[in-house]
Amino acid sequence: MIEKSLFKSLFRYFQIFIFLCSAAGFIVGQVISNNDWLLLSLGLLFLANLCYGIEKMRERFVFFLFNCACVFFLYGRIFIKYLTKNNWQGVFTNDVNRTALTIIYLSVMFLLFGAVLYSNLYKKEKRCQNTGNRFLKNQSFWRTDEFRKNVVFLSSELIIPDTMSKEITVLDMPLPKLEDIKAKLKSLIKQNEELNRQ
Repeated sequence: MIEKSLFKSLFRYFQIFIFLCSAAGFIVGQVISNNDWLLLSLGLLFLANLCYGIEKMRERFVFFLFNCACVFFLYGRIFIKYLTKNNWQGVFTNDVNRTALTIIYLSVMFLLFGAVLYSNLYKKEKRCQNTGNRFLKNQSFWRTDEFRKNVVFLSSELIIPDTMSKEITVLDMPLPKLEDIKAKLKSLIKQNEELNRQ
């Protein structure tokens, strides 16, 4: 168990290290106007994204596959050019390639930030939901043989957690008609008048 948590911690530090190296390479590439540095920083950022996807593959499978597709799509031509000993930048100028690499780098970085932010918000929401469900489910007074207790929830929206769906009975009742409301009010007024006479 300790080895598994140690491995997770080391893997997390490895991801952060790769991301920081990527950011440093990106800054260096921008400062010295070198597209090779930008390409290297983009590769490191993709590696950081892939590591983030691998960390919790069940939850981040789509994120992982999307980044794999981007890596193969964006680096395919470049690797073929390297293998054939041609200039990978092709017919475009350095400025056009630098702008394209910058846009791609920032897009992939914000993709990672969005995934991290969503994951953290989803965890907090799930944790709050589970805490509320556990509180309601574990209370001893919900289940007693002495007498039955009921709790009534009134809501315009029906949101029942999966863990509570067996415990809750939903009654969809129509709104009362005007005649029913008038009859109820008349009976209340009549009862109130009788109490005042006494």
